[in-house]
Amino acid sequence: MKPSLLLHIGQGKTGSSYIQSALALSTERLAQLGIVYPSDGQERERALSGNVSVGNLPVTKGIGHHTDGTLIEAMNQVQDKSAGRIMFSNEGLFSSIVHHSLWEEILEFSTDYDIRMLLFIRDPLDHALSAYQQGVKGGLTKPIGEFLQNYGIPRQTRKLIDLVEDSPVSLSILNYSRHRKTLLSSVAAWLGLPDDALVNPPKAHVNRSLTRTETELQIAFSEYVGSKARLFIADAFSNELPHLTAEQPAVDDETLLSFLGRMEIMTAETNALLSPNERYRVPTLEDARVSVPEPGLKQEYTLTQEQIQTLAKSVSRYLRPGMLLPKEPDVDA
Repeated sequence: MKPSLLLHIGQGKTGSSYIQSALALSTERLAQLGIVYPSDGQERERALSGNVSVGNLPVTKGIGHHTDGTLIEAMNQVQDKSAGRIMFSNEGLFSSIVHHSLWEEILEFSTDYDIRMLLFIRDPLDHALSAYQQGVKGGLTKPIGEFLQNYGIPRQTRKLIDLVEDSPVSLSILNYSRHRKTLLSSVAAWLGLPDDALVNPPKAHVNRSLTRTETELQIAFSEYVGSKARLFIADAFSNELPHLTAEQPAVDDETLLSFLGRMEIMTAETNALLSPNERYRVPTLEDARVSVPEPGLKQEYTLTQEQIQTLAKSVSRYLRPGMLLPKEPDVDA
């Protein structure tokens, strides 16, 4: 039998950081069960502490996707190739396969490895709103309406299914919206392991989305500082205060109706290729309004005491003593 190459490929905002934290915590247990999950360095430390992580196969630095040879290099660095299964996880793998050239590299590996891919999808409204907030964390400042107009992930999911069809690669698709409460046991089942095989991360929520006030703060700082503002705004809130409840951004009726209508059409063909329990669900406007607020005439934003303390602590790390003090004017003697 061929050894197995296991790839957890995303998508973004489907619990990837939580899964990667569990995998990093479970490396010894996985090794005992014949699965190598290479994990070291700074990313391992982030995952072990339950903070935002990119897994053990990060995209090429400065490029934003996996370039040619990424997987080959990662496999060459695996020390224990005697194990029957080797696993990599990174949510950027999805985009690198669908939009770039990583698929050809994966097909090359299929000659010597039994390749199995795990993809988590998510119901489009929840996914789009969460993806928008993730974009805001990374420096996105455009309004939610413009973002929703360009959202097309279900179509990209269909493209991946078409790529895999008639190939030697196995693809499993699970809907995060159905499995979010049993995420680790779902991954364990895909691995053929007992439900409790993976260690629970130290934080119940990893890379949580933001509250509306946190979102507005991040957008404002991004406009003045750029994408690095996430280091002391979004990442600080997500990592230090994972217990806070995220809030959906406000969307007006016209924009929301247009989005839901597009998603009904876009998900129809893809759903026909998914198992019934994993299919996309698109809510009515009335159902969507349960969680998605309408824009108010006057927005008011509030911070709790712990948010204020977290913000002050995180920003102060990037300030040099006296750097914000105005220069004293010259005074004649």
